[in-house]
Amino acid sequence: MTPRNLILSRIDGSFDPARDIAAGPWCFVGNEDVVEDWENLPFTDPFPDRSSLIQADASTRRLANHIAVSWTEKMNKEHGRDYSVAFWRNNLILWILCVTQAAWKCYRNLELLMERHGKDALSVRILENDPEWSIATFSECMDLLKLDANFNYWLNGRLLRRIAPKNWTLEPVSDKPISKTSSTNMAPHALGGQKRNRLKARIGRLGFDHVLGTKYSRPFFALLINLLPRRRAESRPFVVDNAVLDEFPQAFVNILMELLEATCPATFGEGFRALEKEAKGIPYSFGRLTITHAGTVDAKLQMINAFAVEAGERLVGFQHGGVYGTAQAIPWPAESEYTHHAFMTWGWTEQGDYPCKMVPLPSPELSRIRNKHRFKTADLVFVGHQMYVQNGRIDSGPSPKKCLSYRRKKKTFIENLDRKPTESLEYRPYSRAVQLLEEESFLERHFPGLRVFLGHLESKILGCRLLVLDHPGTTLHQAMAANVPLVCYWDRDEWPCCPEAENAFEPLRRCGILFDNPADAARHINTIWGDVPGWWNDESVQEARRTWAESYARTSPVWWWHWARALLELSGKRGSIAPALNQTAKSALSR
Repeated sequence: MTPRNLILSRIDGSFDPARDIAAGPWCFVGNEDVVEDWENLPFTDPFPDRSSLIQADASTRRLANHIAVSWTEKMNKEHGRDYSVAFWRNNLILWILCVTQAAWKCYRNLELLMERHGKDALSVRILENDPEWSIATFSECMDLLKLDANFNYWLNGRLLRRIAPKNWTLEPVSDKPISKTSSTNMAPHALGGQKRNRLKARIGRLGFDHVLGTKYSRPFFALLINLLPRRRAESRPFVVDNAVLDEFPQAFVNILMELLEATCPATFGEGFRALEKEAKGIPYSFGRLTITHAGTVDAKLQMINAFAVEAGERLVGFQHGGVYGTAQAIPWPAESEYTHHAFMTWGWTEQGDYPCKMVPLPSPELSRIRNKHRFKTADLVFVGHQMYVQNGRIDSGPSPKKCLSYRRKKKTFIENLDRKPTESLEYRPYSRAVQLLEEESFLERHFPGLRVFLGHLESKILGCRLLVLDHPGTTLHQAMAANVPLVCYWDRDEWPCCPEAENAFEPLRRCGILFDNPADAARHINTIWGDVPGWWNDESVQEARRTWAESYARTSPVWWWHWARALLELSGKRGSIAPALNQTAKSALSR
């Protein structure tokens, strides 16, 4: 009898679905044409529903915090320092969180495979020896988790060594899978991140930096911040949470600690002192508000933010993209941006159970394109999103298995369009990061001659006839702010939103902006295509758009006044400047 195989990495031409089992959709990356109808194979889903996603998000965040806090003594001893728990926690948390969540997703996937095939005699190839991962920064570690076939192969094998059923035979091999996205052809990250203009860096250390849309106003806000009253920062307690260890199998916790040791970025090891020296040479101001990118992947800025908190500055993060305020699970901002003094949003005040002092404000960047749309072309622009098919961090996007359904819905949408809107269709693939799952070629196989657009997206949508989105994200916020005619569809199970956002989306569903499936969205477009401006400018549609934008894409021609006033309030005291700002705002609005 021919033995059955469990494939952990990329398949080759010998894969036989009647005999072989693929651990996940990532096995077919780069070889989607080898097996017909492979997308319908019975893949597992570690967190298939909303409740399991919420539980996994909460428990892995608690575990990551427990480890980050527990490592304070270890890191101080290793580097001969005496920094606080907050210092090390702020430096380590994103790396520990990403590794913890990726490992837990992988572990759960293997558990589900064992539940399904644990009694079968399977042969599983794993790496014979553990590679020595030379990881410079957390950003590089994140790329490995999301994109690298060798790393994913190693991670699955490392876990399976500890938990494989007796019926499974592990076959150590020395070869590694060939991957278009292996670490050998990913651009290396500089140890301290990208170099910034010295003047900009100096202005940033004056207390106001990185906020999109504030290129010319940063010096003003930096000056204002340094004139505001200062007071002691309210330190958030971070404590060892031993109880969370009981929520995970001991085998997983043991393996996780090994994985962290194996993937520790150089910025926390041999490169720490050089980065520390550079960050310590920057001045810090006790009690001052500091508006900065608190969830950065830049190693130097991470270190600077940690020193700012250590020095008693009150860090304030700010929204710089979509998903904030709408996603059901958003662990990254929750642990790096929501944990400080305050967080400036694009209008919303609550996101599920995530605790933080939310400050709703108009977005400077969105205010730049406020009501800027004009009907200049006949283009129907369809914008896609990245498809994460390897076991990366937990979030509110489609799981590796659900990515296949998400992609199929694109085909369903185009199939249901009438001839005239189809002739105007241009597809915009996700272009901000490497895609593992085929996107352009997948659609072009089904729709020969499909136009693909790769240029500047903002200028494209500001002049289009109609924009179509199959996901909630930054482009949705931009479109609402700019008053771009818009039709959306997405599956609530693939893109789970928090309760507050779900309630806010309901008026969009009632007026024909948002649909739950692609066929209904396409049929609606067929109906309105002859008079898109008439439908979009209908008062019921515009009222729904304005209401949503007020909470999730807020803009103002005098956004700077709202920000200045908010900074006054956050400083803890209101001075005589407030009435003057109020008068200035009224004068500007009356013009």
